[in-house]
Amino acid sequence: MFSFKYDDDVSLALPSPDKDSELLYALIESSRANLCQWLPWANQLHSAEDEKNFLQTTLSHFGTSNSLNCVIRYRNQPVGMISFNRINKEHRHAEIGYWLGDQWHHKNIMHRAVTALLTIGFTEYNLLASLSMLTLIMMQVIMLLKN
Repeated sequence: MFSFKYDDDVSLALPSPDKDSELLYALIESSRANLCQWLPWANQLHSAEDEKNFLQTTLSHFGTSNSLNCVIRYRNQPVGMISFNRINKEHRHAEIGYWLGDQWHHKNIMHRAVTALLTIGFTEYNLLASLSMLTLIMMQVIMLLKN
């Protein structure tokens, strides 16, 4: 199974639906009030089985190279997800999406996860940096400086 170790604390891995669905659903449930402000899907998941079905779908999309959805692991514990939601092979770009459980904020996890995903995008998917991607990176840096 694909995994990418960024440092001793943070790694990205393809989801294992049977193993990850309950833990990720519990994170979504405990963070739902915050997540649903930004992510419409947060109110559409009602069970660990819903999450398991979603994770299985992401693996089929990975198999066709249409997207890459990874579990963010912090010290080997699932703490959220990050993805290239759509990969455009022709124009060599992708859209990034991510979420992190509320209790894992302010630990510099997401910054490292985004950096890891960008590394994968540039090295494994041959993506090109774009103005929107550079804007995202700058927004991450500004958020880190504020905290």
